[in-house]
Amino acid sequence: DEDLIPRTRRALFRRVGEQVQAEIHQLFCASSPQLIHNDLHPWNVMVGAGRLWALDFENCLLGFPVQDVGTTLHYVQQQQAEGEVVTGLLYVDPDASDCHEIMDTVQRPLNELNEDDLCPGDDALEAVNESFR
Repeated sequence: DEDLIPRTRRALFRRVGEQVQAEIHQLFCASSPQLIHNDLHPWNVMVGAGRLWALDFENCLLGFPVQDVGTTLHYVQQQQAEGEVVTGLLYVDPDASDCHEIMDTVQRPLNELNEDDLCPGDDALEAVNESFR
């Protein structure tokens, strides 16, 4: 309905719609749809024996896994709009390495480092370069 979209935005909506349609077409051409849950929210997920288990398969359909992500994000946004915080959808591994450990970065924020820390000299640079050879 043209009354729903302001006249000044119609061309933009049309272009975005065409781009979205092209992306959807690419998804269908690149791979085949598969069975997805299509209703993942806290009441349909159970944790047990160190695993996540999906329950309630009445909304299953053929689609792409990203649709499950979209359904879940929509649910989270709905609850957030109602002032609620959704729990039970995320699992945090307490033993996982953080980004600093993985990348071996310094613990101090970069804006607190001095020139000597940021520019350690030719010998240090040569040692770094040598480690990549």
